[in-house]
Amino acid sequence: MVERLHDPDLRLYIVWVAVKHAQQPAELAANAAREAQAFRRAGVLNYVDPQSDAAAAFALPLNLQRRMGVQLPAWDVYLSYSRGARWDSQGPPPPAFWMHQLSNAPGELWLNPERLRAEVQRMLDEKSSKL
Repeated sequence: MVERLHDPDLRLYIVWVAVKHAQQPAELAANAAREAQAFRRAGVLNYVDPQSDAAAAFALPLNLQRRMGVQLPAWDVYLSYSRGARWDSQGPPPPAFWMHQLSNAPGELWLNPERLRAEVQRMLDEKSSKL
């Protein structure tokens, strides 16, 4: 998907977290380094988050359903933000568009790579039309 979106302003931030399988930090880092090879291009930044802090932080603005009173993390999510999105001390804002592969999120937002690409392209096109 990423290789078909050509815009110098596009940024892709990938956060590698250990959620389902408890990986040690060194193992997570090695796995992330290996998998990140598929995303080598300008504008792509990879982060390793062994404590899964990002997955916890993004669960709230996505309004993910709780299970047995526990807020599950937002892992395996694909978030699109406009250029004007701002994080504050409360955490990340809700994305302009997002998709997922979770059991506790809206079914209509289940990952469809073509739809995600189209939505990101639409956001890029809107940005260009405002220049």
